[in-house]
Amino acid sequence: MDILPLYFLVIFIILLFLSFQEYSGGYIHPGILYTICFFQIILIGFRNEVGPDYGSYRGIFDYSYLNDYSKIFLSNVPFSNTPKLGIEWIYVLMNRVVFDLGLPFYVVTLLVATISLTLFYTFLIKNSDYPTLLILIGFIPGMLISTGGQMRQAIAGGIMFYSFIFIKERNLLKYFLCVFLAAGFHTSAWATLPLYWLVRIPLNRFLIFALVLGSMILSPFKIYEQLGVFLNAVAGGTSISDGVNGYMDEQYARINGGFGIPEMLMVLYTCFILYFNDKLEEKSPYYEYYRNVTIIGICAFFILRENPILSSRLVGVFMGFVMLLIANSMSVVSKIERRFIFSGLLFIVFFNFIIFSIFNAKKANYSIDTYKNFVLPN
Repeated sequence: MDILPLYFLVIFIILLFLSFQEYSGGYIHPGILYTICFFQIILIGFRNEVGPDYGSYRGIFDYSYLNDYSKIFLSNVPFSNTPKLGIEWIYVLMNRVVFDLGLPFYVVTLLVATISLTLFYTFLIKNSDYPTLLILIGFIPGMLISTGGQMRQAIAGGIMFYSFIFIKERNLLKYFLCVFLAAGFHTSAWATLPLYWLVRIPLNRFLIFALVLGSMILSPFKIYEQLGVFLNAVAGGTSISDGVNGYMDEQYARINGGFGIPEMLMVLYTCFILYFNDKLEEKSPYYEYYRNVTIIGICAFFILRENPILSSRLVGVFMGFVMLLIANSMSVVSKIERRFIFSGLLFIVFFNFIIFSIFNAKKANYSIDTYKNFVLPN
């Protein structure tokens, strides 16, 4: 097991302490959380040769001059004869602008960290009763794996999280604009466009159980292969794929349809929803919205689970809301249930922390002896 750098450990301990305060009824001022966000942006934005796909993204930056501005913009125009870029156009545009200004690559990583983390923090502070706890839960997958690894998906995810505000407001134009911008960083964002309508579909326990069970039954048949053109367009392979896959080998490897950690988590999430559904429908604001998104993600995971690329990229867009659903439920359940849920969420936090430290910290240069930062002493 590798130890994370002291900077990360200090933030983790502070978030853990504040989460207990929040759970006990204490008020955590948003200014404190935004201060933590600022330090996270420094740690991720100014990282040096850190992250499994750092080299691939650096290559995109170094050769961004090969794509002139007209090609970048026209590549996004449907039915045009302009050759495709292979990487989403807004991300390429951002790299080209930074390159033309003569700025170093860490300006790109800084922009990614600033946009994604700020949007995540803002959304959670405005929409959760326990934002500190959710920020702690997202410490490993959100900061180190997503923002500090899968950079395009991190920006797209941040935009899509924030855009959920417009789903609540029933503002289709603003939501569509967010989807369009997010898809400019990662095309998987287009898969979230139907959420504007799907979040309002009524679901009961029986229907939820039937949908998840049906998806599990369909899993071995690889029906996604019949949608190859669409899925390749939404989550097709790029030069980044190898780095990301290497990051997630332990989590998404599939051997003869085996049952692993991701499947276990999906089953637990389903059981949680089935058990609390009626109570949360009645008492938890916008629970139905978060529930529908989560069920879509669970069903998509089982249908796509034989393909590690699709079951991580596409599903990740939807499953980001499950922790928000679970954390918000603590405001309306009994004291004993609240204690049980809080303990379960802390278990997930430490489980992710340990798994990352064992399998991925050294591999991604996030260990105490490999992490480097352009502005912080090593």
